[in-house]
Amino acid sequence: HELWVIHTDYRVDEINSKTTHAGRADSVLHRSMVAFMNFSEGMRANSVVKVFFKDGVVAISNKLGQYLNLLQRKAPTERNILESIEQNILDTKNGRDLQVPGVEVWLDTTCEDNVKHYLDEVQRPAVALMMDPAGVLLRPRFVQPLIATALPIHTCVVVIGGPKGMHSSGIATPRGLALFEDRGITCHRVSLGSVSEFTSVIAAWLQVEHDAGRLCPTVMDLNSIPESQYRQLLATVDQRQFEMARNIVADNVRAPKIAAAAGGRQAEDDAYAGLGRASIQADDVAMVPSVSDHEGRARSRSPRMPAPRRPASHAEPAGRARSRSPRLPAQPHPPNRASVESPKVAVSRPAALSRAPNSGWLPTASNAEPHPPKRFLQAPAPSQQPGPRSRHPPPRYTPGPP
Repeated sequence: HELWVIHTDYRVDEINSKTTHAGRADSVLHRSMVAFMNFSEGMRANSVVKVFFKDGVVAISNKLGQYLNLLQRKAPTERNILESIEQNILDTKNGRDLQVPGVEVWLDTTCEDNVKHYLDEVQRPAVALMMDPAGVLLRPRFVQPLIATALPIHTCVVVIGGPKGMHSSGIATPRGLALFEDRGITCHRVSLGSVSEFTSVIAAWLQVEHDAGRLCPTVMDLNSIPESQYRQLLATVDQRQFEMARNIVADNVRAPKIAAAAGGRQAEDDAYAGLGRASIQADDVAMVPSVSDHEGRARSRSPRMPAPRRPASHAEPAGRARSRSPRLPAQPHPPNRASVESPKVAVSRPAALSRAPNSGWLPTASNAEPHPPKRFLQAPAPSQQPGPRSRHPPPRYTPGPP
């Protein structure tokens, strides 16, 4: 398959490996070529990138990768790629033989003439995919075509615009599309989504889907029926696939968990029955009634083990199945503060004191010595208007007369 980048806003002379930061003429060429042709082991054998400029075209094949490997320049950097392309551009201008294999350069030609030339060289049967935001959505999913009568495709040409699109080239116009139709190549307008991506991102995505084996079957289905029917087919597949996936999840994810839980409870009941459930007295076992969950399935809980026998002195009244721990004898409560301070209770202290309201501390026994009252310090009332704070501490107040 081939990637055609319509880059007619720039000229071939603007490619410069030393000033790649100055424009997009060389950066788009390098990124698109590396994303579409290179993978971790080198360059792909059956991939070709053709960049159409305003005054010429540059075509790159996998022979460039073999040439760079011989020069021990395996890394596909901007310098390695663009210097090889620049060398062939200079050789073409000076009329010399090309020194770098895998790079073909045509100068002083228009974009339409170059498209006609390469369309005549495309091997049939072929199909063209023109990237258009308003085109049909391309959604590779299956490794085999859905339509049984889909015909195989030998060559797939992906036409994509540069940073400014392909409107200035005229390829996206009806006249440009007629160039494909006149040569027996069907051109479909396709889209990858509502977001406009970089050319290198689209090139890499196409290769990922092709390596997974999903791109060719999808293109075969698109080429077998009209675009309107393909849109309807895609919507139907989306709905059916979602319903099927939801049913599969409901049957294989949720049901086994419920079955395993029910099976575990049944196994527990069977094991308990094997120990001799009939030999256990009914008044020693508290059976839990069955509980039904939200799905209507009866859920039985395991019976409780029999409680230990208790002596007859602590037996509960008849009719109770559960056993309770015997209650301890009641202990006398510790004396509280009120009972200690009450004058009616005799204590071992010389005199029991009680607080009388508004009378100070007074002795409660007749033979007790009088307790002198305490002197409390009373601060003067604060003023209505607070003054400024002072660094010095407040003066000490001396007690008044007793």
